[in-house]
Amino acid sequence: IIFTSLTVDQMSMSAHDRTLVEIVKGLVFVLLSAIGLYILLKRFARASVTLSNEKYLSRHDPLTHLFNRTAWIEETTQALRHLGRTEARIALIDIDQLRYINGAFGQQSGDFILRYVADQARHLQQGTGDILGRVGPSQFALFMAGADDQRAQSAFENLFKTSLHPVQIGLNSFRFSLAIGICRYPQDAGTIPDLLNFASIALDTAKQTLDRHEAYYSQTAAKTTIAGMRL
Repeated sequence: IIFTSLTVDQMSMSAHDRTLVEIVKGLVFVLLSAIGLYILLKRFARASVTLSNEKYLSRHDPLTHLFNRTAWIEETTQALRHLGRTEARIALIDIDQLRYINGAFGQQSGDFILRYVADQARHLQQGTGDILGRVGPSQFALFMAGADDQRAQSAFENLFKTSLHPVQIGLNSFRFSLAIGICRYPQDAGTIPDLLNFASIALDTAKQTLDRHEAYYSQTAAKTTIAGMRL
């Protein structure tokens, strides 16, 4: 801000002229103050936007703009507190051929598939209580508040249909398949880390099943998985 002083021989002025000079000085002061306030507010707004962007980036996957793993766990943990004993389903969705696509056709092709599946998975959210996130390089997690097996099954059948047709990327056509592991709240577990772990066990079962692409968590499957890890 540049301050300007006006030098005026006020002794030779009439009272009316001196009054006008004082009014002009007052207006100049108000104008300069307003400019200074505008600059300060603009800087504050920029700082607020920067902080907001940093907070967003710290909680979201930059590729799909879904919650990242940390934020998804935080959001779903909070959701469980409000849900009480009402049923929910937690699903872990995995793109089977993503590593092959990245290796054979480049990461840009793999990123396209990730965004495509993320967009399709968004359609599974039927209310504000459903929470979708990207929790791994090829995995998404979906928290379905108030869902039973019938609703979950219907939603995932629609998702599987999106993988039945090849995806066109430039001159290349890609096929991919999905595997889904599902667990039940509160029947299987009462915390998000446990539910996510059990969904992962169910996902392993789904990948080993030839005629089905999804599997629900069961203690039998869990014992089989743990036994295999010990061998």
